[in-house]
Amino acid sequence: MTKRIYKDIRRVRWWNQKDNARKRNIEWTLTFDEWWHIWETSGHWENRGRKQGQYCMSRLGDSGPYAVGNVFIQLHGQNVSDAWIGQLRGPQSEEHRTKLRLAKQKSPN
Repeated sequence: MTKRIYKDIRRVRWWNQKDNARKRNIEWTLTFDEWWHIWETSGHWENRGRKQGQYCMSRLGDSGPYAVGNVFIQLHGQNVSDAWIGQLRGPQSEEHRTKLRLAKQKSPN
């Protein structure tokens, strides 16, 4: 793959992440170069994604803009877990608990 094609691929990823933030009404101030520097220095560019064991760009405290000083790279699973911190969870009905129990029994893990 040529250097130009690789850079074009990165730019598409940057644009997609920026657009996803816009759709979620989250401010985005990262330039492409800033965004790329964060990914490049993390050493996890090749492992980025939404699956278990992959990495994503996260915001401190899951709040504020995507901006230099407010973002870092972490495992996607940890990011999902962190998003639940401080969230109120209502009581679960017996029916809901039963569905969760059955789903867990069917899970290979």
